Amino acid sequence: MRASCRAADGIGVAVNCWVGRRTMRIEDYGKVAATFVDTQTGVTLRLVPRPTVRHAARVYAPQAVNKWDAQLVGYQLMPADELFEVQQVQLRTSIEQIISRPGRKAICAVCGEEIMNEREVLREGVTLCRACAGESYYALLADFGALPVDLPVLVRAG
Repeated sequence: MRASCRAADGIGVAVNCWVGRRTMRIEDYGKVAATFVDTQTGVTLRLVPRPTVRHAARVYAPQAVNKWDAQLVGYQLMPADELFEVQQVQLRTSIEQIISRPGRKAICAVCGEEIMNEREVLREGVTLCRACAGESYYALLADFGALPVDLPVLVRAG
């Protein structure tokens, strides 16, 4: 599943797939697109909004006072084939690897953090999390052990 957060919320509601249920996966490529896999047959389809869809929404909602309202109403009225381009694709990562197996846990030999759902990396027989294996999206600057009291409320809540 590749989509922006708003698109992901809409897709979740429309097809009853959710990150928390492990039926949706989000990858940020800076695009709005959704890839659906039939896990029984392996058929994989990618839906992409047509480039003209935002402009076309105005045609379907001429009474809209702004572009947001035009898109909200227009997308509901627009036929699916005008709204989306459908592409048959093949995954580069197997669906079994993407889904993995729930409940599987390992401990990283370097940082000691728990790794869930077969996401560990084995290097020369050593179990590592992806971050310690060099695949991290962040760089550790400091380890506070616990949240500092003076962190902004937004960070603690988020």
